[in-house]
Amino acid sequence: MAFLYDASKNRNLMTNEQISQVLMDDNKEQTITSANPLVLQQGYQLAIKSIDVDGNKAYLELSKNGQVVDSKVVQPSISNSRMKDQTYYYKTTLGDTTDILQIAIHFKNAFRGADTNIATVDGEFQISDTVTPLKSEQQYDKMSIRNVDATGMTVTIDNKDNQITLSKNKDVVLMQDIHIKTADQDATADQPLRYYIYKAATIAGANVTAPAAAPAAAPAANVTAPAKAENVTTPAPAAAEKPANATKPAAAEKPANATKPANATAPAPAAKTPGFEGIFAITGLMAVAYLVLGRKQ
Repeated sequence: MAFLYDASKNRNLMTNEQISQVLMDDNKEQTITSANPLVLQQGYQLAIKSIDVDGNKAYLELSKNGQVVDSKVVQPSISNSRMKDQTYYYKTTLGDTTDILQIAIHFKNAFRGADTNIATVDGEFQISDTVTPLKSEQQYDKMSIRNVDATGMTVTIDNKDNQITLSKNKDVVLMQDIHIKTADQDATADQPLRYYIYKAATIAGANVTAPAAAPAAAPAANVTAPAKAENVTTPAPAAAEKPANATKPAAAEKPANATKPANATAPAPAAKTPGFEGIFAITGLMAVAYLVLGRKQ
């Protein structure tokens, strides 16, 4: 950081009553090649144009939205390399401040390959090229700037000229995307109104494919319920008719003291088994005939 501080001719934007947002400040290690430049914020890219045969010098180009804005040589792989040898930096004019360091990239190493050039970076720093003015008495919604202290690097703002009245369940804009939110409650002496200050932000999520909608169910066909069956009396099964005047086979003369066989009674038909009455009747007749014939013999 001392090197970056020394590299800037003007080291404090607040001396000109302005500030700039820090976009990147990390030590994430990543590899870049001739075909894959280092992608920065606000349309900036840092590309490797060439590396010498010994792999000591890397020629770099910085572009914004496709237009080259700067070029430099770094030497991260030389023996006893110093921070300034390993670091690419870009100075520019931001608002009223000239020669301020906007971008700095630290190179860990660089190699020349047969087909492509490769380098490893392990430190990235970038501030926005759009500045925010800090003029005294400048108003932002309900807040106004009262004092800018460039030495102490502090900014004092208040709502002295804009009274803010808080009531339950309110969301009040203080300045830009900074709000004050009150609770949905009735304030009392024992339970004063609760509130908090927050900054509204939209966080971009990963692209998620929505699940396919389930196919709509086919509308049910109009079905007419069958009419309720009327009370119908099931006819009793017809009794099997006896053979009309069935003629018994001619009998031979009975022996003298032959006893007449008792009349055989056919079993009664089962009331709940229609169709079997005839079977029992025929069986009875056959039994009678068998007995008669047996007696005659």
